[in-house]
Amino acid sequence: MKKSSLVAVIALPLLFTAVMAQAAGSSPWTAVWSAIDELRAQVDALAPVPGPQGEPGPMGPQGPQGETGPMGPQGEPGADGQQGPAGTQGPAGTSIDRSQLYTKFSMVEVPGIGNPGVSLQVACNDANDILIGGGYWVQHGDIRVLSSYPSRPQFANALHMWAVGFTSFGAAGQAQVIADCLRVE
Repeated sequence: MKKSSLVAVIALPLLFTAVMAQAAGSSPWTAVWSAIDELRAQVDALAPVPGPQGEPGPMGPQGPQGETGPMGPQGEPGADGQQGPAGTQGPAGTSIDRSQLYTKFSMVEVPGIGNPGVSLQVACNDANDILIGGGYWVQHGDIRVLSSYPSRPQFANALHMWAVGFTSFGAAGQAQVIADCLRVE
């Protein structure tokens, strides 16, 4: 039923009430306003009854791409993988024995006090051989060691010489430089 028909159905009894009120001796306008107020209250109290669901409309266009969100937390580490297959056997190694170790030494005359110092280097036999250690010897206490260190000549792969600097604070004498080496084939 439409709203206008409903209003007409409700208004008719109200008008009848207004006419009856006038016959009873009250003001006709009071009865009309009272009927209008009552009609308004009834209309406001009406609950609309929904009709059947309509057809869905067409899909709208896709919206713009949103901003990239913050990075999520670090995930848990995965489980360890399986052990890989064993590699092939490498070539047989060689052992080191005393026959591969050798000592080189050289002597130098250290002049007495008032003369410049001297230096001496002793190298292993081959540039591939490896210096294991080194040292020195002096003939008496007036001969002092200024420096003693392993050295690597230019373009050598490993340390293979020992260098020592000497001077004398008294009498002249002899000094010796020693190099212990490992032969590498």
